[in-house]
Amino acid sequence: MYSIRIHGRGGQGAKKLSKLIAQSAFIEGYVGCQSFALYGAERRGSAIVSFIRLDKHNPIELRGYITEPDVVIVLDSSLKDIATEGLKENGMFIINTENITISESDTIDVNCIDANQIALDTIGRVITNTCMLGAFAKVTGLFSLENACIAIQSEFGSMPQKIIDKNISSCKAGYEEV
Repeated sequence: MYSIRIHGRGGQGAKKLSKLIAQSAFIEGYVGCQSFALYGAERRGSAIVSFIRLDKHNPIELRGYITEPDVVIVLDSSLKDIATEGLKENGMFIINTENITISESDTIDVNCIDANQIALDTIGRVITNTCMLGAFAKVTGLFSLENACIAIQSEFGSMPQKIIDKNISSCKAGYEEV
């Protein structure tokens, strides 16, 4: 089983990103795909955490928060200090920033991407979730870029095609950039 934890702020799309990762994995053929978020009455800008469990061969019966993830995704670099907590040795850290120094970087794979700029260039707003979906697909290899784009098309299906196309462009740019 593969476990992922996402740290972000309300309004950045962390919950939607967790759903897109699970959908992409399901399209890829994973049997177990679980996605959920931890937040309460927080407002836009408050810290939130989302979780994903993926299993290629078995349904997932485990419930509860993920305290020792294989991968941590950070949508807001101001959350980096709490985000590395519990990350498995040799785990992956994907962060939205131009450059970062992490003390544990000897034991984890740190991947930086300027998702804010990519989102501005492709979507026109700083909503980084689809860009980070592309980066996640590339660095983990858990599912293809094509299946990530199919998940975006499905999840955003009720929106105008122009919005869907911008998010697919953001995903592809994130995949290429990291």
